[in-house]
Amino acid sequence: MSLRGNCIAIDEAISGYLTRLPRSLRLLAMTFHFFHLL
Repeated sequence: MSLRGNCIAIDEAISGYLTRLPRSLRLLAMTFHFFHLL
């Protein structure tokens, strides 16, 4: 598996995990992820 493919798989796993969290936790995680990218 390529590095890019691996990153996409991880991103999908994270997205699937976040969808199972309450909205407030998901929002917090998204905010943290956004600032982590900056």
